[in-house]
Amino acid sequence: MAVGVMIPALPRYIKGPLDGGNAAVGLAVGAFALAAVMTRPFVGRFGDRHGRRILMLTGPIIVAGAVALFPLASSLPALVVLRLVQGIGEAGFAVVAATIINDLAPPERRGGAVSYFSVALYLGLALGPSLSEAVLAGHHYGRVWSTAALFAVGATVVSLFVREPPRPRSESGETSGGLVHRAAVLPGTVLALGLLGYAAFAAFVPLYALDIGLSGSGLAFVVYAGITLAVRIFGARIPDRIGFVRCATAGTTLVAVGMALMALVPNPAGMYLGTVAMGFGTSLNFPALMSLSVAEARGAAAPTFEYLFTWPTPAFGGALKACHALEIPFVFNALDAPGASFFTGDASPEMRGLAATMHEAWASFARTGVPKASGLPDWPAYTAGESGRATMIFDLEPRIEPDPAGAERALWDGVL
Repeated sequence: MAVGVMIPALPRYIKGPLDGGNAAVGLAVGAFALAAVMTRPFVGRFGDRHGRRILMLTGPIIVAGAVALFPLASSLPALVVLRLVQGIGEAGFAVVAATIINDLAPPERRGGAVSYFSVALYLGLALGPSLSEAVLAGHHYGRVWSTAALFAVGATVVSLFVREPPRPRSESGETSGGLVHRAAVLPGTVLALGLLGYAAFAAFVPLYALDIGLSGSGLAFVVYAGITLAVRIFGARIPDRIGFVRCATAGTTLVAVGMALMALVPNPAGMYLGTVAMGFGTSLNFPALMSLSVAEARGAAAPTFEYLFTWPTPAFGGALKACHALEIPFVFNALDAPGASFFTGDASPEMRGLAATMHEAWASFARTGVPKASGLPDWPAYTAGESGRATMIFDLEPRIEPDPAGAERALWDGVL
C-alpha cells in the first residue's frame, strides 16, 4: 500500500510544486529502483548470514522515515536523495519477504507460493492509487506522504509476528561465491527488461491519463492489479504446470504487447487494453522467473536425489511387498546381519548385488554429494516441472523413471 499510494502523487508533485519535466519524473522514479537494485545483492547476503527477520522489521521503517521527510524536499536533488533511501529500505523488506516465502514452500509448489505471496503486493497496487487520488484531493501532497509512511510502519508491526523458518546448514552462516548468484543472472535480466515496461507505466500513466482527457489514473491501476490478482489467485499453479520458462516467455510477450498498444493507440481505449495485456503479462512472468532463479540456485548448491525401493520381499508369503524400511539392510549392505532375513528372506546373489550397489551409492553421496555406483544408471538431481522429477527405482535391475507416482501426486494438488 505504501508503494501504491505514492504512484499517482509523485509524478504530479514533480511536475507541479517542483516544476520538473518528464526527465525529472523519470529520474525521481528511477532513483528508487536504482537504489533497490544496487542494494539487493548486499541485502540478500546480509540476510543469509545474520537472519532475514531483522530486515523485514527495519526496511519499512527506513521507507517510512524517507517518505515522512518528503515535505522538506523543496528541490529535485533533495527528493532524489530521499527516493534513494526509500529504495534501500524497500530492498531490505522485499528481498527477505520473498525469500522466506520460498523457504516455506516445497519445490513443486514454489511457483504457486510466489503467486499467492504477490497477491498482497498487487492488492496494494490496486487500492493504493485510488486512495492516493482521494487523499490528494487536488494538491494535498502532505496527506499522501503521511498515508504512505503510516502503511510502511504498519508493515513493520505485522512483521513482528513473522517467524523466520529454519534454513539448511548450507544456506546459513557464511556464504560462498559472489554477491550475485549465477543462476539468477539470466532470469533476473529477463525480469528486469520486463519490469522496465511497468516502470514506465507507473511513472507516466498518472500524467498520460490526464493528457488523454481522463480525470485520473486510479482506475487503470485497479484494472492492472485486479487482473494480476485474479491470475495469481485462480491461476497460481500455472507456472508449476506449464513450466517456468514457458510461463515467463508468455508473460514477457504480453508485457511488450501492452506497451505497444498504449503507444500506438493514444486514447483511453488503447490505455486500458494495454493495461489489460500488461496485467496478464506481469502476473505470469514475475512468479515464473523468480521461482526459476530459486530452483536453479538451490539445485546448484544442494541438489536433491529421489529414489523408490520397489523390490518385493518374499518373506511372509510376499504379503509385505516393498514395505517401509525394507531397504535399510540393503543400504548398509547388511543382508547377513542378525534378524535381517526375517524381513528379506534368504539372500540371493541378485539381492547381494542390489545391496552392494545401494551401499556404494549412499557412500558416494556421503563423500561427494552425488550418488554413484558401478552398474547404476546416471542419477539426475530431482527437479520440479514437467521434464523433471527423475527418480531412481531400486529393484534387482535399478533404473531411472520420471515422476513414477505422478498420478498419486497430482491428487494432492491444491490440498497440500
